[in-house]
Amino acid sequence: NELEETVIVGYGTQRKISNIGAQSSMKLEDIKTPSASLTTTLAGRLAGVVAVQRTGEPGKDAADIWIRGIATPNTATPLILVDGVERAFNDIDPEDIESLTTLKDASATAIYGQRGANGVILITTKRGEKGKVKINVKAGFDWNTPVKVPEYASGYDWARLANEARLGRYDSPIYTPEELEIIRSGLDTDLYPNIDWRDLMLKSGAPRYYANISFSGGSDNVRYYVSGQYTSEQGRYKTFSSENKYNTNTTYERYNYRANVDMNITKTTVLKVSVGGWLVNRTTPTRSTGGIWEDFAKFTPLSTPRKWS
Repeated sequence: NELEETVIVGYGTQRKISNIGAQSSMKLEDIKTPSASLTTTLAGRLAGVVAVQRTGEPGKDAADIWIRGIATPNTATPLILVDGVERAFNDIDPEDIESLTTLKDASATAIYGQRGANGVILITTKRGEKGKVKINVKAGFDWNTPVKVPEYASGYDWARLANEARLGRYDSPIYTPEELEIIRSGLDTDLYPNIDWRDLMLKSGAPRYYANISFSGGSDNVRYYVSGQYTSEQGRYKTFSSENKYNTNTTYERYNYRANVDMNITKTTVLKVSVGGWLVNRTTPTRSTGGIWEDFAKFTPLSTPRKWS
């Protein structure tokens, strides 16, 4: 049955049994995963495709993709065609995708020349079919939380271990027994604070919302597919509305729209019109995510109080 499937190639479509080039296809149910970025869904689902995600920050969580390694010195990015047009595809609504195929070897990508040296990803979006109007509505909610994060020592434990480390190097301890008792008792939170910076600045998880609606149908002469989607993601930074007039969290909102219309001009001529786009609204800290998390690791519970009283 799989050999009888129709697959996309560089010059159209053909049956898989007659195709000799190396290529892989994804099922639509595999594409529809809870992620705002399509590149993150490819990892582990397509043979010969490596996807590396550098960060999970909303709006910046796209993965780097390599098809059978790096073939050119300047860039390893594969050629991506959506309905025959070269473009990035992280902002595409997964519900609009009809099929996704990767072309991997030289025989499959030869038609694209040098641009296909790192492989080609072909995406086709859905189009309308003759019949009554079909309305599809989908909405969902996800909760993103890390599986494992480091646990930080309390101020008293950190001071005690810091003294132990100094004594192991034959140096004088940093804190006297009296200071250790002050830290343990919390008697002076200005000079000897006890701050868990990760717990203070980060939430345990972050929500993601998405909603999609599409209309399709048509007659013998005109067929259409129209869709819209809303996606909202939030980061894990806590917000303090009583202290700031602006949102200190990382947020990502995206509105997608698409309209595919097929019109029979004559018996042998079909005019296909496709319009699609997206609108993004994103807030992000001025520092990078790596820099913020590096500060979490460097700041000790005794470095500085959150506020001077």
